[in-house]
Amino acid sequence: MDAISSLAQSQDARPQKRRRGNGTASTDMQLDPHLQHQPMPQPAPLTPVQSQLAEYNSSVRQQQTPIQQDYQPEMRQIHPSESHDYPRRRAMIACEVCRGRKTRCDGAKPRCRLCTELNAECIYREPGQKLDAGDKMILEQLQRIENMLHDGYQATHSNVYGDRQSVPDSSSHKNGSLSQSSRGGVGGVIAGQDSTGHSHPSNDATAPTLFQQLLRAKAMEPILSNVKEASALLAESQRSRLVFPQRPALDASDITSHVDDYFQVLHQYHATVNAETWQAIYATASLNGFSKGVESSTVLLIAALGWTISNGNKLYNTQQEENLGFLLFSQAWGLLPELVSSGGVLSIQCLFFGSAYLLSTFRPLDAWYTLNLASSKLQTELMFSEESSSSEAESLKRLYWNIEQLRTDISSSVEVERTPQSLSRLPGLPSGYSQDTQLAQHSNDSTFLTPRIGLQRLSQRAGSALPYSPSRHVNVDALLPLAHEYIQQLDRWYELLPEGAKFQQDAPTSSTVESDFRLGFFACRAMILRPLMMEVMRDGSLLLDHTIRECCKQGLEASVRQIENTIILYTGHLRCTWKTANDMAAETLFVMGATLSPGLAALLPPADDMDRIIGHVISTLEELATLSPCLSIKVTILRSAEKERKPGRARQIEY
Repeated sequence: MDAISSLAQSQDARPQKRRRGNGTASTDMQLDPHLQHQPMPQPAPLTPVQSQLAEYNSSVRQQQTPIQQDYQPEMRQIHPSESHDYPRRRAMIACEVCRGRKTRCDGAKPRCRLCTELNAECIYREPGQKLDAGDKMILEQLQRIENMLHDGYQATHSNVYGDRQSVPDSSSHKNGSLSQSSRGGVGGVIAGQDSTGHSHPSNDATAPTLFQQLLRAKAMEPILSNVKEASALLAESQRSRLVFPQRPALDASDITSHVDDYFQVLHQYHATVNAETWQAIYATASLNGFSKGVESSTVLLIAALGWTISNGNKLYNTQQEENLGFLLFSQAWGLLPELVSSGGVLSIQCLFFGSAYLLSTFRPLDAWYTLNLASSKLQTELMFSEESSSSEAESLKRLYWNIEQLRTDISSSVEVERTPQSLSRLPGLPSGYSQDTQLAQHSNDSTFLTPRIGLQRLSQRAGSALPYSPSRHVNVDALLPLAHEYIQQLDRWYELLPEGAKFQQDAPTSSTVESDFRLGFFACRAMILRPLMMEVMRDGSLLLDHTIRECCKQGLEASVRQIENTIILYTGHLRCTWKTANDMAAETLFVMGATLSPGLAALLPPADDMDRIIGHVISTLEELATLSPCLSIKVTILRSAEKERKPGRARQIEY
């Protein structure tokens, strides 16, 4: 028995064979720290009796092997916390270089000893959760999208223009919506910039308007051969200046009624008036007799906009100096020196309201000058917005987006020069004022302002990523994926419209809010697909591709939807009637050019219907042209182009 005991002790003291792997033992037992560095005892020489006992123990262990093999993993789950309490720390602190070389890492940071000797980059693997196959697929897709967004913008500007050439084939989009066909050379998919919402608006100083681009397009030469391009900006700058009456007599009841008109219709577009402070502003203006102070100017300008909204059709039938809206505006404009010399939210708000009124009366340059003054004041206030109260900061954000929208409306129709902004970052989206139950009827918050900002930013991104130049050819293979991406974003914007703003795409609507969003929606879609349609005007064989044909069909429908209903120009309820009239002029000229292409003409409504729509638009714009020299020039060009188009279309039908 003493020999057996001695043999057992010698076997327990024998060192275990080290297993390959990460260098950790499979057991979770911790050793006494006083025994960890003691030398292992050497086994005693075996006696003959001990040799027999060793052979016996070996045979016993061989018989017990099946029992060990039948051991099930579930038996070890009696103590599930053991593996959690004792993690394999040595594997977690090893750097990537030591893991690859299967050497022991000392865990020094920022660089371990081996990486220091090799002058290698020392990277430690961060502990994380195990991912299943679905998580890995999602991460791979996100990484791919991130790479596309990072590299696609530069690739777009270097590949959208130029002759179509054969580039490496790329996997087609899912759902088959953008399958690349063999068009002389297979087009590679080049992704465009997908904004995260922090891109700055375009600050192109002298970007041409759509009407100017169409006048210079080679595809439009058959109907514009006798037309001389005139400057709309020059015509507007040479018009007579406004003459203000001396202290007009105003009735307080008229002011109150037209203020209500503004809040019922136009406030939901602007949403710049804080309902919590409005009563105090109106009371101060009333005490001052609406004759002094920034508060009086605010109330008078709101009343002038309210008159324009409720009596829009009277703008075209009476002299401007005779209507009540202009008298209200004149009284407010007499306080201009005080507005210019003062700062704060109310001063900027008054300048914005004045610009909006001037544009509603078809005076874009006067509105532009006033808007630039408001913009410069706003940029100064935004630099210190963190020190402002929450309500003032919210008003500054809303004023910024309204001013930018108005600047875009003017620059898209008149070739004004845009000054670059000095803001380091854009203001955020409107988040809402604190609610006041007593003034809830005057507070629609930002229900309609937020989607309008979303459409505005989407149009800016698409315009930057899909530029159009009449003198350069477009790489259709690079353009298709970009157009598809922005059309998808536009469709998502439509799906997220709130109740009261979602419109029917296939029919005009009588709702003022829906009409405004509907026109903006189709204007954005037409802008996205216009470079492709202009390229088809040059090369009609592109329509043999089904994808290009469907894109052109959607783009032409968007253009026709914008000009099919001219009644909205007389209602006065539109946010910017002047811009709508200029957009109609540009889209009408584009549709006239599309009728000259046999392939595109087949995608339009019947020829008789198109003749009726075009003729009705021209006659309507002629009635409005008396208010704006810019619009008068465009109507003259449209009338001349229509005279050239009809004989050309007749010859085309005979052929």
